[in-house]
Amino acid sequence: AIQGSDITVWCLSRPDRPAMGCSPSRGYVRDGSCGSERERGRGIFRRPKVSIRVGSAVRPLREDEPRIVFIFGGPGSRKGIVIDRLIQMYGFVLLSAEDLILHQLPKRVSHAIEVRNTQGMSSLLREDPSHLTLDWVLKLMGDRIFADSEKLFLIDMVPNLKFLLKVKSFMKDCTAEMEEFEEHHPCAFALNLAIPEDRVLKQVEEALCKKKQADNMPEVDQQQTDEMDTSRTRRRHELYQSSVKAFLDYFHQTERVVTVDVSCGLPDLIWGRVQSFFGQMDFQTKRPVKTVVLFVLEEEDLRGIELAKYGIAKVNLNTLSGDDACYGSDKLLKALHDHMQELSPDTENFAVTLAGSCIVGTRKNSLHNKGIVFCDVTDGVRLEDYMRPINPRRKKSRIRRKSVPQRPLKAVISTTSLSCLFQRDIDTELCRQIAVCLAGHYEF
Repeated sequence: AIQGSDITVWCLSRPDRPAMGCSPSRGYVRDGSCGSERERGRGIFRRPKVSIRVGSAVRPLREDEPRIVFIFGGPGSRKGIVIDRLIQMYGFVLLSAEDLILHQLPKRVSHAIEVRNTQGMSSLLREDPSHLTLDWVLKLMGDRIFADSEKLFLIDMVPNLKFLLKVKSFMKDCTAEMEEFEEHHPCAFALNLAIPEDRVLKQVEEALCKKKQADNMPEVDQQQTDEMDTSRTRRRHELYQSSVKAFLDYFHQTERVVTVDVSCGLPDLIWGRVQSFFGQMDFQTKRPVKTVVLFVLEEEDLRGIELAKYGIAKVNLNTLSGDDACYGSDKLLKALHDHMQELSPDTENFAVTLAGSCIVGTRKNSLHNKGIVFCDVTDGVRLEDYMRPINPRRKKSRIRRKSVPQRPLKAVISTTSLSCLFQRDIDTELCRQIAVCLAGHYEF
């Protein structure tokens, strides 16, 4: 399996080969093992693990139990991605302290002063911090929860704006305020996306290195920029840690903290671990965060598949290139991505015909992938394993045809967000390249 920033690719391979990953930028095995010459040349990487620690008081969700989850995550934790997917998959309603403050504080002080922007709000709070208090923010959240108590609520308590984090009447020992809040709105647990400071700084250094290579920055300027950005990130991380400590201490006292190690920095691996935990806690999915794409050579290869049964939309890849005969493979897959995104509100399953497109004649290594790619190996998957019927009670057809749904598929590319399936007639290396390239166009 090949895993990029948001994709895992399962391809046919030797069954005795261990789970590996590929990176175009380095030629060694990350864990220090020697590896074969082929592995070193291709930059094989072992998949990093995302560990999780669950407090002893955290239990599966019941209908009569709390439906409120606090979420914490500092710089580089991928908190924004996790929040977006929790909302999409489980139907959470996000209550952001920062958003509430920005919208409600100007109304609160309108009798005394007009606040037009964040700069004005910052000046106001420097002069009189008492306008912003923790109990006031929690009351705003409580009012919103009272208005629709049947929903799941995700509370993001720590703002991104630095001037809000410095208000001592807001970022303080929260025990009394939280106990009062939980008398009316009990909380299930706190989800902490934890990342050590050294890992945060390493991410900054890697990003700076890429930027310098692209900009051809002089060495003196590079050093000054590195020091400034590293110092800025360290201060930001320290400010976050001091702000979140009181809330984490509060939930730790009752063993209700779920800590996810997000040091790997890979959104899909992080989300996969979070999703697995929420499944164990019996949270019911509202809408799967997954698109499934079946690639076939000819349209006749789809014969026998009940497209309506699985809600599959057919796409002829050749038609997406229009009249441009020189439409490149990468550009064509970008067009496929855009076309699926347009249909995604109503359709999650697609069948793509490759015949007649420039993809079929693509040479190996001509498609570009992005970032580090992690590999696993599997075989013998079926369409039914990835696409569920829209109406499962529908009577089965009496005509039995040996078509794509009954045949094991040659390759599968899967993550929590995208799965690509290929029939056996398609070259394995081309399957891998199509999958990784298509995944590179998905941005979260």
